[in-house]
Amino acid sequence: MKRNFTIIFCFCFTVAQSQSKFHLIGEISGFENKHLKLSYKNAESKYLTDSARIMDGKFEFSGSIKEPTVAVLQLDVLNPHNQESNSLTFWLEPVSMNITYNNSDFFSPTIAGSRTQNKFDSLETVKKDISATVSRIHREYMSILDSLEIDTGDIRLKDAANKKRDWILYYNDQMAEIDLRYIKEHPNSYISPYFLFYDMAGMDPDSVVSLFQTFPNNIKNSDYGISIQEQLVGYPGRVAQDFNAQDLQGNTFHLYSLKGTYYILLDFWASWCVPCRASSPHLLEINKKYYSRGLRIVGISQDDRAIKEWKQAVFDDKTDVFVQVLQGHLTPQDIGKKYGIMPIPVKILIDKTGKIIARQTGNNDSYLDHILSELFGF
Repeated sequence: MKRNFTIIFCFCFTVAQSQSKFHLIGEISGFENKHLKLSYKNAESKYLTDSARIMDGKFEFSGSIKEPTVAVLQLDVLNPHNQESNSLTFWLEPVSMNITYNNSDFFSPTIAGSRTQNKFDSLETVKKDISATVSRIHREYMSILDSLEIDTGDIRLKDAANKKRDWILYYNDQMAEIDLRYIKEHPNSYISPYFLFYDMAGMDPDSVVSLFQTFPNNIKNSDYGISIQEQLVGYPGRVAQDFNAQDLQGNTFHLYSLKGTYYILLDFWASWCVPCRASSPHLLEINKKYYSRGLRIVGISQDDRAIKEWKQAVFDDKTDVFVQVLQGHLTPQDIGKKYGIMPIPVKILIDKTGKIIARQTGNNDSYLDHILSELFGF
């Protein structure tokens, strides 16, 4: 889903501003005098929520945006026909657009006027069957997890859950391949940075950087392009940013105190994150194997509001042999922002000069093992 002007420049600026106006007209029945909320990034790239009343089955919004942008239209009440379907995500463009609801399904209206939405719809049609399969398997997976809460020791249930999860990952990869093909073929499309932003966590870091470099400047500097750049600060080739944080013992840990002497592996995790906790035994193996060769592991947890759970998780997983600090999650001091962290777990490897040399999202242990083996020679 960016003063001294001559008259000519002033005129051009005025024209550019007028071209950023959108006008959205809609028709919907059954919700007379209810309100709709439209949320989007405006021309200054700031999130804005506008409200409109449904009168005589019609509603209307207008405003300014700098580019095609992802917007959310939401009813202020639950749809009585479908309790989960009271919001719509779509591409809003700086043009005149129409949204028409032909039935009670708030999720599937007819949208006219947006070429970006038309293209996005065609791509979603290609992925429709795969998406439906993923939804079905996910429901089955969640049902098994509910059963596991009752009987945590049932090996058959655990095996069944793992198989369902593997199928979900398989089909998600298939949809990501469709996204990737589109990105490669349409670097000028605003949909491309949208896809790349949401898929980059599961991609090879070098591939992300290579694809981003194919975008023209207007796409690189679009809202999703900027969001990608904010994550690239923690990618290989960038300089690791320094930070100070309190460790488990209440002492101040200074990242650059390790610079020049040690290789550093940052582990972004949380006590509630199942795949994060699952990687703890492997981190202990890495620490045992490479500590004497100069590797230091630093755990960075998002448990800022769950200190007790954080300390208990460190104790249970025996990861107090590493430096453990809190991320400052969602605060101005958030360490995660310095490294472009969104989903976790993420592991970032830094060399002795302070340069990032590897990044791993998820638990692809073979990737990290390969990097470390090449680095240390065994």
